[in-house]
Amino acid sequence: MQDSQGQPLQPSPTARETPDASGLGRTGGQRTAEIFAGLRAELMPSAETHALSLRSGRMMAKLMMRVARPKILNFVPIRLGGFTGLIQQSIPQNTTSDITIVEMGAGFSPRGLHLARLMPHALVIEIDLPDVIEEKQKRLSQIAGFTPPSNLLWRSADLGITPLAEVLEGEPADVVTAEGLLPYFPLDEITNIGKSVRASLKPNGKFIADIGYTTPQGAQQAGQIMKMFSRQTRTNPGSVTDPEIARQAFVDAEFSQVQMYSMPEVAEMYSLLQPAPDVLLFMVGHK
Repeated sequence: MQDSQGQPLQPSPTARETPDASGLGRTGGQRTAEIFAGLRAELMPSAETHALSLRSGRMMAKLMMRVARPKILNFVPIRLGGFTGLIQQSIPQNTTSDITIVEMGAGFSPRGLHLARLMPHALVIEIDLPDVIEEKQKRLSQIAGFTPPSNLLWRSADLGITPLAEVLEGEPADVVTAEGLLPYFPLDEITNIGKSVRASLKPNGKFIADIGYTTPQGAQQAGQIMKMFSRQTRTNPGSVTDPEIARQAFVDAEFSQVQMYSMPEVAEMYSLLQPAPDVLLFMVGHK
């Protein structure tokens, strides 16, 4: 595909090929997904989290667990559960209308499966790179007796090249999520992503995403883990030092209301694992 000047469109930052020394994937996005899959398998063991992870990802997770400060890896289950809670909170209770939930950059997270089972009246669409989607389906098929929920769809795309509206074939969504995606982009691009998502939301729809948040204490807690992460993924996820900077990026994307929650707040809201590291902001933009 080409841009308006006839130049080839560049893949998104998470889809660019970089050297892989650990057998975790050819792109930074794939290696990120594998590391988090390994952490979920070790910290939240189940048949699905194990199947969705590679041995190399679990080995990297075990190494991180050995060097991490005691509470920092609570980040993993809190982020998974926090998104689930915010998504459910965003869907009107006892609704009989058709509901569509879209997860951008779904990776090897089990949340789409969980949401489809929790809300059989909703259509859940997971979007990721073609080889990630293919590999995810292959891994899940190896679980004895596994059958994907009929209301879960997988769609393959690099959203850095293909607009979300095109992937969704023009059908608007009630909720769009982006877990772990926005920190790879500068703030002006985060605003552009927000505008693209907003255009694909129904009236009163929600965009739920996370942005890294750096406090002196959080930086100290996460420092060693972030160094290990960056060495493996060849990426350097960004973060904000002031929550109002994150809010402004969503305001500039023309969301009518922007809610922000720290990781400790979300952990308390949904009775998730404690203590919670303060290294992330959950963002909810309302159309």
